[in-house]
Amino acid sequence: MGMALSFVRHPDIIPPGLPEILRESPGYFRGVPAESLAAAGILDSDMMWPEGPEWPPDGMTEDRAEAILRLFEPPCDGDPETSVVEVNPAYRELRKMQQYVRARQRGLSQRSRKQGKVPAFMFGSNDGWHVTPEECLIIASRLHAPLRTDAHVEDREFVHAFAVFNEWAARYGGYEVW
Repeated sequence: MGMALSFVRHPDIIPPGLPEILRESPGYFRGVPAESLAAAGILDSDMMWPEGPEWPPDGMTEDRAEAILRLFEPPCDGDPETSVVEVNPAYRELRKMQQYVRARQRGLSQRSRKQGKVPAFMFGSNDGWHVTPEECLIIASRLHAPLRTDAHVEDREFVHAFAVFNEWAARYGGYEVW
């Protein structure tokens, strides 16, 4: 499965010396070197996939919840244009959706209880998982180590670019996995 990784905050400067793949689309990376992450002992495969909050929120139909949720999220390709005036949400609906969005964000930002590890499920789907700045630095430091030695690393250029992407992402709130 192809993963699209996007910085939480768009980079305001592009440091010199970045790999070409990072200069082409600053703040964006396509793909994950899963074998290298596993070989470096970064992934916590024991951690269970977290359950998200109930959908739709209590007291809302699915259509109504989707319309209100679009008010809280940046638009994606193909999303219909919407506005508060068109949706006309009640205060109670906004509060319920705010609670839902917060609970979902907590779930998407789950961290491993094992020090120095990142949950493997974050790279197992494109659900918008949030890889935190601390996790980015874990990934970057643990991937740079085998690159500095003569250890066998498949596609060194791609793994190096991914390590640099993670190091850079730590300065911008981490990244989301889509």
